[in-house]
Amino acid sequence: MDHQDFKSVVLRKNPLPKKPSSPSEKDVSLIKSQKESIADIIKPKTFSVDFGRKLATLRVEKSMNRKDLALKLNIKESVISDLENGKLLYDGGLVHRLKKLFPNL
Repeated sequence: MDHQDFKSVVLRKNPLPKKPSSPSEKDVSLIKSQKESIADIIKPKTFSVDFGRKLATLRVEKSMNRKDLALKLNIKESVISDLENGKLLYDGGLVHRLKKLFPNL
């Protein structure tokens, strides 16, 4: 191996920077502004609980359970459950498919 001229490489993890013992006034004002900007964030639109109740009522009127409806829409049963409980994010395509099955929705 005398013909090879490899050099040894040593990899070390950089030490973590030390945290200041107490926050400065600048840090405190930055934290307050971040909290205020978090309050301004718009939450995504979800299906309402009323919509879910209406869907559940129409589904029961057609004597379908959640599994049957999920099979017809080609989605998971848990999606139907979340929709009826108002936990699912709004999906226009899903509403369109539901309106085909339940025109008076």
